[in-house]
Amino acid sequence: MAVIALATGLGLARWGTYGRHGSDGTETETAVAPATEPEPEPELATDTAASAPTTETAETEPTEPTALLEPTEAPDVVAPSEAEAVAPPPEPPSTPPSPTTPARPSPASALQLVRGRVAYLRCDGVPQRRGPVPCPRDEALEAAAWNAIATVTSCAELPAAEGEADIVIDFDGGETEISARDRFATDVVRLDGARVAACVAPALGAVPQTMGASRLVVSFRFALRAR
Repeated sequence: MAVIALATGLGLARWGTYGRHGSDGTETETAVAPATEPEPEPELATDTAASAPTTETAETEPTEPTALLEPTEAPDVVAPSEAEAVAPPPEPPSTPPSPTTPARPSPASALQLVRGRVAYLRCDGVPQRRGPVPCPRDEALEAAAWNAIATVTSCAELPAAEGEADIVIDFDGGETEISARDRFATDVVRLDGARVAACVAPALGAVPQTMGASRLVVSFRFALRAR
């Protein structure tokens, strides 16, 4: 009995008592279960192997020891004072300028041009008049032709001699022909017609006609006289 009482006492001490009044006024004891402490949750085991950073060790091949280079001797540096001065190449001897030879004036430059008559020998394709001079005049052609004939005094092939010449311009629709003709009296001093025609042909051949004739032949007579 003593053992049971002790156990009962211990049980009461464990569970505790709670006073309560009954309906008849007597107090009854009711055993109340003690509050149980929550059991600690088991800690999750952390995967240290997964969380830890993995480092791979790179395998390196063994390198051969490099041979030490022997120090090379630096070339001798020539001091500026010891450097040899290179003499500049000698300048070529300057040649004196050759004296310019003045241009010789043409022999005919001492002569002057004296204009003569103008004759329209042919004028096809334009209205003609009755009388001894049927062709109309082309005044623009005459003015340009006299300026071209004036270049005869600068012709080097023409000698410095007085005389007369008759130069004919022939417009046939193609290339203009320049020629000389001789219809002078026997006592007239003549110039070399072929040379005169050759001298004035470059300038006189570029002169156009403004009459509009399909064929136009005009004669210019002139003389070279001493100034």
